[in-house]
Amino acid sequence: MKKEKGMNMTGKDKSFTENLDEIIKQLEIKNFNVAEASAKNLESEYPNYSSYQRGYLLDYCIGQAIFRSKIENSDDDMDAINEAIKYFDKSVSQNPNFDDAHLFLGFSYNMKQSIMIAKGFLGKDEILNYNELALKHLDLARKFNPNYKIYVDCMIENLIQSRRKVLN
Repeated sequence: MKKEKGMNMTGKDKSFTENLDEIIKQLEIKNFNVAEASAKNLESEYPNYSSYQRGYLLDYCIGQAIFRSKIENSDDDMDAINEAIKYFDKSVSQNPNFDDAHLFLGFSYNMKQSIMIAKGFLGKDEILNYNELALKHLDLARKFNPNYKIYVDCMIENLIQSRRKVLN
């Protein structure tokens, strides 16, 4: 795999992996805005990052930072939800078995569906499409990580109930 040197936010030479590890640490300590800014800088500094062994994690980190900083703090930030979905999708396209990205795609589609239902923006087919996408990704997260089973099972049950209401 490639290991190129680049500049981190402090101006020191660091590899892609070293910078990515720093971003992950920022996420762990809930410093989401710094993590998002650092990750987007790394994304632009390494335009071919998806060819790196851990490149899929950069997309996940950006999606995670957006989800945690903007979506968790606002009930209806559709632009942030769409942006997070874009990055989680990119992560899954690079690593189709990545359970955490599937989990957050499920969360994101569920939130998108809920917001749009509450605001009356969607027709029945669109609601069912977001419901189906949420179910698909939550089921994949559960498949790839059995530790998610109980939590995901509850979410899936809620999505199924929501689907029944739309169909009735």
